[in-house]
Amino acid sequence: MLRDRLGSIRNQVQLLAALSAATALAVACAAFTLNDLRVMMTSKQQQLYRYAAVVARNAGPEMAAESWEEADLHLGALRLEPTVTSACLYDPQGRVVAEYLRDEMFGDEFPEPGDSAWLQRTNDDQTQLFQPIHHRGQRVGSLYLQATNDDLHEQQANYPFIVGLVFTISLAVAATLAARMQRRISGPIDLLAKTAERVSSEGDYSVRVGERPLGQLGKLCAVFDAMLDRVETADRNLQEAHDKLNGRVRDRTRELHREVLERRHAESVASGQTRVLQLLASGAPLPEVLGALIGEVERHIGNTTVAISAVEANSEWFGDAIGLQISGQQREGLRQLPYSKLGAAPARAAVTLQPEFDLHNQRSAVVDASGFESTAHGGACWAIPVVTADGRLLAVLTLFYKHSREPNDDELGLLLSAGSLASLAIEQRNGEKAIKAAMHKATEANRSKSEFLANMSHEIRTPLNAILGFADLLLSDSNELDAERRGQIETISTSGKHLLELINDVLDLSKIEAVEVRVEKEPTDPNRVLAEVMSLLRVKAVQKGITLDCEWRTPAPTVVHTDGARLRQLLVNLVGNAVKFTEHGGVRVVAAIEAHGDDATLRLDVTDTGVGIAEDKLGEIFNPFVQADASVTRRFGGTGLGLAICRRLTEAMGGSISVTSKPGQGSCFTLRLPAGDLSGVASNSRPVCDAVDSHLTRSADSKSHGQVGLEGLRVLVVEDGETNRRLISLVLRRAGAEVEMANNGQEGVDAALACDFDAILMDMQMPVMDGYTAASRLREANYGGPIIALTAHAMMGDEQRCLDSGCSDYLTKPIEAPRLMAKLAALRGEIAVEAPVLEAAPESNEPIPSLLPTDDEEFCDVAAAFLAKYSDELARMAKLVDASDWQELRKVAHWFKGSGGTAGYTAVSNAARDLEDSLKGSPTIALVRVKIDALRQLRRRLVVKLDGVPA
Repeated sequence: MLRDRLGSIRNQVQLLAALSAATALAVACAAFTLNDLRVMMTSKQQQLYRYAAVVARNAGPEMAAESWEEADLHLGALRLEPTVTSACLYDPQGRVVAEYLRDEMFGDEFPEPGDSAWLQRTNDDQTQLFQPIHHRGQRVGSLYLQATNDDLHEQQANYPFIVGLVFTISLAVAATLAARMQRRISGPIDLLAKTAERVSSEGDYSVRVGERPLGQLGKLCAVFDAMLDRVETADRNLQEAHDKLNGRVRDRTRELHREVLERRHAESVASGQTRVLQLLASGAPLPEVLGALIGEVERHIGNTTVAISAVEANSEWFGDAIGLQISGQQREGLRQLPYSKLGAAPARAAVTLQPEFDLHNQRSAVVDASGFESTAHGGACWAIPVVTADGRLLAVLTLFYKHSREPNDDELGLLLSAGSLASLAIEQRNGEKAIKAAMHKATEANRSKSEFLANMSHEIRTPLNAILGFADLLLSDSNELDAERRGQIETISTSGKHLLELINDVLDLSKIEAVEVRVEKEPTDPNRVLAEVMSLLRVKAVQKGITLDCEWRTPAPTVVHTDGARLRQLLVNLVGNAVKFTEHGGVRVVAAIEAHGDDATLRLDVTDTGVGIAEDKLGEIFNPFVQADASVTRRFGGTGLGLAICRRLTEAMGGSISVTSKPGQGSCFTLRLPAGDLSGVASNSRPVCDAVDSHLTRSADSKSHGQVGLEGLRVLVVEDGETNRRLISLVLRRAGAEVEMANNGQEGVDAALACDFDAILMDMQMPVMDGYTAASRLREANYGGPIIALTAHAMMGDEQRCLDSGCSDYLTKPIEAPRLMAKLAALRGEIAVEAPVLEAAPESNEPIPSLLPTDDEEFCDVAAAFLAKYSDELARMAKLVDASDWQELRKVAHWFKGSGGTAGYTAVSNAARDLEDSLKGSPTIALVRVKIDALRQLRRRLVVKLDGVPA
């Protein structure tokens, strides 16, 4: 209740006025009181100063004359002032010479005199004064006065009563005036409050204050009424806007609902179309794709049956209908009548290529035999033509609806979309059929081309084999030929070899371009590859009177990860070109390893001092059939395919090939190939290039293919061509081999199983039984000896086919005598063709010393100890072969490999490595015996040092 009363504006105004007046009065009274107290205190102090001045002036002469008794009389005058309680006079030395005490209670203790005058109040409410006394300008003493403040306290005791009385009267007057003024202020405010409360509680904006007092309150009431006018108008407008908004929201909600339904329908249609397209992309059969399409249409348009009737190409007849169950009689009738003669909606759509509709009241000219019952009772038939982009009819999509009406826009759009999907599916399947037919034709054409190339290769290489072989044999009998006859035979040999190179280049390019080049990355010894290439091409270089050198600029790794066969082919092409186009100077092959983090690159630079290449031709020489100059072709020959083959092979291997050249100064071809991770790979202590140089330099001038010793080697030649049999037999017998002949595969199988042969040379194209079958039969009969395939086929896959049939190696016709002799000599250990380091001397009686520093006795003992154990281990290996104990034999071979290298006999280590490799998988006894025989032949030539005695 008290809070409510105090909360009214009237009471608050009265309380505010009373508090304001009381506060002002309290402050005024306090100010007046403090001022009076200050004035009284000041008056008290001035009075004491006057008393002191009077006493000092009167007592000054006596103090100067030191008449202390007369001076004391002047202190007695202070008895007239009751507030002075004590006083004294000091001489110049500060001694009390006269004193005055009003009462004994005040005591006779006086403070020490100071140098200057001072005035202070003590704690016991006394006022003390000290003042020096001067007479005629000189200080003659001091005066001390002490007075009580009781008079001041008596005056102050009346102040509370006076102040309270004034405060009460003033507050009463202020309250009376405030009460009269608040009525003029709070009255209009109360009216405003009541009006606002009614508006708030009842929401009635039509009420008004009405009263208009003067001044600001009157203005406030007028403004409040004007505000109510505006609020009432705004409320009315707001209500109208609210009603309109509600109407628009309802309309928009209905539209959104319809849009959501339409979007869901569209998403459902799109989802169905996506499923159909996925089926189409997955290669599903056409009936399955069209069946899924029909299912989607029937799902979105209820109470329907949908069919898609194909139209036979370039005809006016309907084919089978997918989704429509019709009898055989109806189907037959459908095939007997062109759709232009049918009257149903599908037939009309096929003619007009426009959507057609049959309703229940339009059932005229409907042919039941067609299978298109347009209208069940009260139903309808909608037909959509399925056409290509160029307007060619493929099929007709037909929908049978149970109600007689035409489709709405959404349904028509769905049908048209289904027709487009059906057109896409049918066209794609027709295109796939056409592509398959074209691919079949292309495959047949490619097979025919391959067969043609294979036949041409066979037909050309077979006579070339005889031409080149007998030409070489005639040239080997150089003592029996005059210069003219020798020149004619050399022309035959040169022309035949040029023709062979042309055939090889064309076949190589056709093989590379026919299919994607297959590259197999495997551990490959780059030294071995370089040895083979240098061995193959050094003879040609020597014949031309030029040098052929090889070196490593970096430590030579024992293994790189690349395709060894492709690397060999690249080097043969590049080094062969360099030798061919160089007439003076020489060719140099420089190998190096470029490290790039964990991966390394094998770099090979083939540099020659030949004719060189013009700068404007450098960008073209890697294109097929392009050479630097027409005069170069006439002078050196060639097809212009070698470098094109090199580029294709290099790119397939993930590498690059480049060239720099100056005409007349030579060229440098740089080959970079990925070598893989070479971390942990050992380096060859003696790079193969050094061994090749030291070996071939001694042997190139003195050793030809006719001088390779094959004494004691038994060879079976299985060849149907009389000329080739004679040629091969003559070459082998001149080398000391024992040769037996077989005319076909069957005779070869019988001969091989009847007698032991060190090697079989097997032609692959023969009557009665071809070489593939013969090799397979021999392997099935557990024949373990080497079989070398001889074939005029050099197409893609021919080599692999020979190896798959059971052959150990492969040679293409025409058979080059050096290659044949090298492969057969390898079986005898005469030439270590696959060895990465060539250590043996060219003649079988040349001693092989240890590479250790045998001048040191300890190293000499190491080599001698190895040779002392050599023969015992050979005998042990022979027993292990007889027992077929391959595991133990591998251990002995491993001992030869490691101990031979340690003792400084690299040739022994290499031969033992070959033996160890041959023992992997399923070794054959014949091949193992050949490898052991190579170690046995080496033993006869091993010495500790050249000036020493063989061990």
